[in-house]
Amino acid sequence: MRVTVVSPDELGDAERAAWALLQDQVPSSANPCLSSTFAGIVGRHRPGARVAIVEEAGRTVAFLPFEAGARGIATPIGIGLSGAEGFVGAHAAIDAREVVRAAGLRGWRFRHVSVEQSVLTLHAYAGALEQVNTIDLTNGYDAYVAALSKSETRALARRRRGLERDVGPVRLVWRSTDTRHLETLLDWKSEQFDSARRLFSDGGSRRILYDLLETDEADCAGWLSLLVAGDRIAAIQLAAAGPRGLSWFATGYNHELARYSPGTLMARCIAEEAPRRGVTFIDIGWGDSAYKRSLSNSSYLTCGGAVWANPLESAARSLYRRTVLRGRPDASGDEQIVAASVGIA
Repeated sequence: MRVTVVSPDELGDAERAAWALLQDQVPSSANPCLSSTFAGIVGRHRPGARVAIVEEAGRTVAFLPFEAGARGIATPIGIGLSGAEGFVGAHAAIDAREVVRAAGLRGWRFRHVSVEQSVLTLHAYAGALEQVNTIDLTNGYDAYVAALSKSETRALARRRRGLERDVGPVRLVWRSTDTRHLETLLDWKSEQFDSARRLFSDGGSRRILYDLLETDEADCAGWLSLLVAGDRIAAIQLAAAGPRGLSWFATGYNHELARYSPGTLMARCIAEEAPRRGVTFIDIGWGDSAYKRSLSNSSYLTCGGAVWANPLESAARSLYRRTVLRGRPDASGDEQIVAASVGIA
């Protein structure tokens, strides 16, 4: 096996073509956040962005996009923004530890890797599993709605009628490229969540999203949808589109209209319009919430963990998690304590 590490902007046409082919062949790699285009966007604004190219017998079998961090410990590319992580390629043929070692890394941490990537489930933390909600529109919108809560559907219809009565006719803007709408969305999210305010206060993260909005490639295209009531924007959804469908990044809504559930209304409108546009799959994204559960009619499982180049470090951290952290997926950084205690920090 040969591993070559490059910056995303150093990828040539042959590498990009191989990347796209692997995404097409391996469903768990098909998310637009795992595309070469997305890696290139991140690379323009985060200097630590890298891609490990994995070859066997002269043939490219996988790519691992990552961001190099302190002390040689890397994270998935687009961390904090991306909805998908992991290898792009034929996972069963890869030794993840050898890739990390050959890439010159001490370790690579992950939080949201599809369990279909069996090469990485070997390195998953016990209990660090999370269900990712999705919308499957293969059989059309009516079949999708039939699988959802009847009472929630009726309640949502009442809220829509109330919004139209009090504010004005409701309509969906399927795709907007107006950056002012993205700015409004980021402002709404920052007002709502401290974590979003911290993330979007970083100029690099904001520029990644602006570049995404202006991108229109087959493997990754920025997608901004609006729900409008009368002449007021009620909700905004940022997503990335790829060959398999849409992957949602962030939903925001006008808090003055919160009683009408504008975010959920917009999601239902997007799901209704999607099959007409040839879109039959929507990845709502990780994070357990009543909002996401109410929209989902399918899901897939992800895991969190870490791949360590040094087997001793891997064993020490595993012991510490079992005896002290007890498998908590939110405390992986505390493993540094035991790493220092055995002289490998």
